[in-house]
Amino acid sequence: MTVLVSCTICQAQNIGGQPIDSLPAIKENGVIREYWGNTDKYLFYQNATLLNYADNILDQEGPSAKPSDARNLALAAIDAAVHDDRSSMTFLNVFMSFRWMKVLDHLANGPVVHPDQSPHQHAKAEAVEVVKLYNDGFIVRSESVTLGFDLCGTRNQDIIKDHKMISDGNMEKFIGLCDALFISHKDPDHCDRNVIEIAKRLGVPVYGPQDTGFDYVKGYRSDDFSEVELTLNSGKKIEAIAIPGHQDELQNNIWMITLPEKRTVVHFGDQWKKEDVQWLKDIKQKVDKTVDVLIIDCWAMQLEAMIKAFAPAYVISGHENEIGHSIDHREAYWLTQYKFDKIATGIPSLVMAWGEWVELYLYRSN
Repeated sequence: MTVLVSCTICQAQNIGGQPIDSLPAIKENGVIREYWGNTDKYLFYQNATLLNYADNILDQEGPSAKPSDARNLALAAIDAAVHDDRSSMTFLNVFMSFRWMKVLDHLANGPVVHPDQSPHQHAKAEAVEVVKLYNDGFIVRSESVTLGFDLCGTRNQDIIKDHKMISDGNMEKFIGLCDALFISHKDPDHCDRNVIEIAKRLGVPVYGPQDTGFDYVKGYRSDDFSEVELTLNSGKKIEAIAIPGHQDELQNNIWMITLPEKRTVVHFGDQWKKEDVQWLKDIKQKVDKTVDVLIIDCWAMQLEAMIKAFAPAYVISGHENEIGHSIDHREAYWLTQYKFDKIATGIPSLVMAWGEWVELYLYRSN
């Protein structure tokens, strides 16, 4: 069992400018009422306890298209903590650090394992693993390649320059495991300056739209929906289409990547423009690809229609609980799960927490 509460308290610096242990206890008739009169300290311990339980449950019950009540409650506990601004950042940073440690250990020591036997006669099993980091950041790996999408470590780069939800040290480890990085659009919660600088130092190629403003990012956009073959540093080749979407007026590349194992993953970025909806509904007429995994932002315009248009084998949501957003736009896990429960696509759809991974076994007869 993770002893997150104790570790959180040990690493906490202060609440309201005071060290947590210096907040005075209240005595009444000789009996210590530990939190009476100490709202900040009370909330600190309460939220740390919620995250401790959530961490334990998520370790026991991973991502599922049919999550149990216990898993949904764990995700809701994270929602509750994230939406309490009064004492959130101290314990959230520690909680997230624990999650990153688990992911890094898994990525370094846990290869994607194919099942020994296929449940379908004459079919070949190919595993695609998806790891969810902060914001809309994901790592996708197959047996041969590891790719990063919209990796971001900052809370809000323009407003809180020194506040990082993933430390530079951990981010360097994540990037160092990747063969390439892909950026959907130039907003700093997707196009993180620190990430690009680390990638440049490590020699990891970065691909994005043409308007990121960073020389190191290789600008690419498939206005004609053409496919390009990218050769990675490892020598492996992947096929990429930068579907020309938008986030309002910004270029938003909807990356469609076909891995060497011939499995196709789509990262939707922050696609949000009414004028794009109709041609995206007809995407199959423009791109003849079987999509295995669609990673889509939880507030995508016409979410159900977009999922049906790409018709993936699996859907994974992104961008919940971005702390750089205001409370009303800090979409909760429970809200995304509610949306998935209400739409009728019949496609397995997964809500994942920070620092979770899932191996998707995709079977085809060809």
